[in-house]
Amino acid sequence: MWLSRIARAAASGGLPAPLSRCIPVSEFYIGGALDKYISIPNLTRQPLLKRWWQHFFIVETDKTIWTNAVTIGLILFFSGWLSTPPMEKLDMVYLNGEKSRILNAWHNEGKRPALAMALQGGWIRYFLRGLDHPFSLNEKKDALFKMRENYLIAKHPGVQYPFVFRHFNKVQTPDVLEVHVYPTPQAHTDWKNAPHH
Repeated sequence: MWLSRIARAAASGGLPAPLSRCIPVSEFYIGGALDKYISIPNLTRQPLLKRWWQHFFIVETDKTIWTNAVTIGLILFFSGWLSTPPMEKLDMVYLNGEKSRILNAWHNEGKRPALAMALQGGWIRYFLRGLDHPFSLNEKKDALFKMRENYLIAKHPGVQYPFVFRHFNKVQTPDVLEVHVYPTPQAHTDWKNAPHH
């Protein structure tokens, strides 16, 4: 393709001259290929709103006409059902969702990103929502607990859950482990075939 352009330019005596003015869209859009394939033909010669009214209230084809799809799209667009939440609600919507937790676990493999997520929620509440006190008392205690947990994880290798009960006990099992099983089930009365009173 580029070889043919070079050959054409050489045959015409060089490259084409630069444009002397800005070409408006109307010069190459109206009547061209774009207009042929993109514009919707109005074969009935009726106004759009009249056709819309007929499709909804006169023609009884159930959800097979383009006006239904366009109407649903307009409802979704103007109602905002599918729009993303505003930045002020990131800590209420996104950070508590599955996508955020999966991405945090993926990018922090082998780590515990709970403290970073809590601090990020406070950052959002302070800077985006404008709260002067972004952490409640319980959230402060929770953040300090997570900070202590991260310190213990970093200090003691191999301990991932430092506040689980088994980490505080040095369990030593005896050499001979006696396992007491349940007694063997005894024969019981067959109530289905038992004689009735």
